Amino acid sequence: MPTVDEIAVLEMKELQEWFDKRIIEFEKRLRYLENEVEELKKTVEEKRAGMRLICAKCKIEMNCARNDVAVWHPIEGKYAHEMMKDAIEGEQIDFVIIGDRYECPKCHASIVTGFGDMQISDYRTQEWLRQFRDGMEEKIRILRGGKK
Repeated sequence: MPTVDEIAVLEMKELQEWFDKRIIEFEKRLRYLENEVEELKKTVEEKRAGMRLICAKCKIEMNCARNDVAVWHPIEGKYAHEMMKDAIEGEQIDFVIIGDRYECPKCHASIVTGFGDMQISDYRTQEWLRQFRDGMEEKIRILRGGKK
């Protein structure tokens, strides 16, 4: 009959093997997700390569002035009440998306484009969204219907 120490050693070995298997699974999943991100980046770059933005006033091509601009929208109206569940103090955020700011070299009019359909809001808390937004160097608050 095995001693208590021998049983403990066997259990530790089994536990270590279980953890080793989980680590290998997580590493495989991480590599898969990293490859997915790279493929998505390629797709975005291909779409951006074909895009030309023209200033309507000056009739010249706009230049990319900054990448990775956080565009965010505050929660408004009836929807605001539902989103207050995980709220902390401060303005409530509906969504945050990342785009590129283009500027006219002549009149300096600017637009933000290139965000696609991906919003950084699903399953995120208000605190996380605010920290993400505040961590970006440039951020733009969207106003709806001419509100200020």
